[in-house]
Amino acid sequence: MKHSPYISWAKKHHNVECNLASSGMPRPSLSNLVKDPQKILEPVDHENGWPPLMKKIANRYEVNINQVVPVHSTSFANHLVCALFLDSGDEVLVESPAYEPLVSLPKYFNASVKRFDRNPDQRYQPDPSQIEELVTDQTKLIILSNLHNPSGMLIDEPVLWQLIDIAEKYNCHILIDEVYLEFLYPNGERTAAKYSDNIITTRSLTKAFGLDDLRVGWIIAESITAERIRKLQDLFMTTMASPSEQLGLMALEKADPILDKNISLLDYNFQLVDEFVDQHSSLSWHKPSYGSIGFVNYTSGSVDMLADHLLENYQTLIAPGHFFGDPDCFRIGWSIPTEKLEKGLENLGKVIELI
Repeated sequence: MKHSPYISWAKKHHNVECNLASSGMPRPSLSNLVKDPQKILEPVDHENGWPPLMKKIANRYEVNINQVVPVHSTSFANHLVCALFLDSGDEVLVESPAYEPLVSLPKYFNASVKRFDRNPDQRYQPDPSQIEELVTDQTKLIILSNLHNPSGMLIDEPVLWQLIDIAEKYNCHILIDEVYLEFLYPNGERTAAKYSDNIITTRSLTKAFGLDDLRVGWIIAESITAERIRKLQDLFMTTMASPSEQLGLMALEKADPILDKNISLLDYNFQLVDEFVDQHSSLSWHKPSYGSIGFVNYTSGSVDMLADHLLENYQTLIAPGHFFGDPDCFRIGWSIPTEKLEKGLENLGKVIELI
């Protein structure tokens, strides 16, 4: 059966009282974005993407407007890239541990998937030498995330340049899911797509902005690849939803205050999680410098048993590591309101002591 086990699980449990598996920010009030609600219902010229939104995205990441392809969500962006490059039997290299849909997606296109390590002992950095050993003439894509999902770690820039050298040497492409990289905006926006024609990046307003319901995402690629993606998109959907595009532009126009507020919450909540991990001898992690998620190692038993007991008895959710490829860990998020996070951590502590 072709589906995403992780997404099916997450949808089933998204309404729990304390969702420590959540990775996206709380949704900002749309009333703070919209000055004239009637205006967003008026038709606009957006057959190949609404130009004002595309220009805003291009300026934000310092790329040309013809490199920008607006799409409905990062997930669909990743789907389009795989649909463009992959035929049955092609090879794809995917990081491990990984956000499960990044593994299931190339398999959906009947590609042959090879895994490369993002080793916790190396701060979850990809190993370019291991990747180069796996690349063959049949390799079409190398897929990874930055910030890394589930660990939240940033790829070191020298490592990124080594990956670019590999892609250019072997004439393959790198797909980088950068949806969490938006959390780095105080340090200056960057996208790896600026560095090489062999890199394609995907983002959206879901995680850092908390605007999951708008389904506004985008692909950044060199102009010829971007045009090929636009033409391919016509097979799936002729245009974006115009109200979403207009609301997306409004959100990007207010990006700084939205992200300032969200990062302030994350900074405070992160300290609570870091202290919690330090207080429990059965827990350890490589704490991320940015973002809303981290990957915690648990040494006192079964993570699945821990997660099940926590959910059944305390209505609190963590994301078991088997979804990401490491059953000894769980992904934890701290983007929820502080009072919910405190309650969830209290519940998690009770279960750790109990079982």
